[in-house]
Amino acid sequence: MAIDFQQDIYELNLHYLMLLQRVAQTDIAEAAMRFGIDTKTAEAVCDSSIRELQTIASGVVTMMSARPLLQDLITRTPVDRADRLRAGAILRSISTSEC
Repeated sequence: MAIDFQQDIYELNLHYLMLLQRVAQTDIAEAAMRFGIDTKTAEAVCDSSIRELQTIASGVVTMMSARPLLQDLITRTPVDRADRLRAGAILRSISTSEC
């Protein structure tokens, strides 16, 4: 039985784009660094309307992916305390205090 995740992917993409837009409205360079994108893309998202963000979010794949360092930490075994602390620091660095 196939499960349709389209609505979940849409919501994830939309939240991602809205957060990116909020950060970009404060600081384009920080948004580009935190989200792993170029400043031109951050500027485009910053200037987009909610309808434009909704259209972009309606794609069939997620717009975000785990960063290479985080993927490396997840695939390494065994995971030790230092790895967990490093992963926590990475996750905190890409999140905002308002969420």
